[in-house]
Amino acid sequence: MKRSIASLCAFLAATTAAAEDWDFIVSAYGWFPAMEVDATIDRPGGSVSADVSTSATEILEALNFGVFGTAEARRGRLGLFGDVFFTDLGVSETGPLGGRQSVANDLFMFTGAAAWRLWEDGGAFVDGFGGGRLVSLDTTVTAGALSASKSTTYFDPIVGVRVGYPATERVTLNASANIGGFGVGSEFTWEAYAGANYAFTERVSAELGYRYLSIDYENDGKEIDMQMFGPFTALVVKF
Repeated sequence: MKRSIASLCAFLAATTAAAEDWDFIVSAYGWFPAMEVDATIDRPGGSVSADVSTSATEILEALNFGVFGTAEARRGRLGLFGDVFFTDLGVSETGPLGGRQSVANDLFMFTGAAAWRLWEDGGAFVDGFGGGRLVSLDTTVTAGALSASKSTTYFDPIVGVRVGYPATERVTLNASANIGGFGVGSEFTWEAYAGANYAFTERVSAELGYRYLSIDYENDGKEIDMQMFGPFTALVVKF
């Protein structure tokens, strides 16, 4: 009995020590992008197309709802991270023939990946990562009196790289890029980010940067060519 209790205590101590080896980072962020969308949806009797855009200053008027957040767990060279992104956007403008055209998108994206630290020196690092992105896209296209809607959900494999460089004791420069799709879900998708993180304390920091996302999707009577690009800000907490 004593041996069993001792074994249990040793197991709990080892589990606690292993848990303490992990570092966790969570962030809530805001992204205020300009957006360009060229969308076509097939329907009985023909297709409906619209080509619309909005600037970064107009995005808050187009944004009906948005949720953005990331989380990461890191132990040694291994990092596991996820990014959740949901927006309800509606963009409209006058078409080339004078009629009104619009694209409304409910866009949900979850990106999950495993990263491996390829190189590290004095706080500077290079990570390679691979994983996948789940995309759910509810789209309504309107051109004049014509309208068509279609929902799609697909999965994209992605690969990428991210780097960090401590410019000062409090400021770290970050950049990342990934590509994916390859015809598995979308035809092709790519994303890039560059920014600077300022540490208020050892655990709390803020980040300011610029993010670009491009999605080219074509399947089952729906074509979407969408670019989103603009400033990005985040509150980051480590524990």
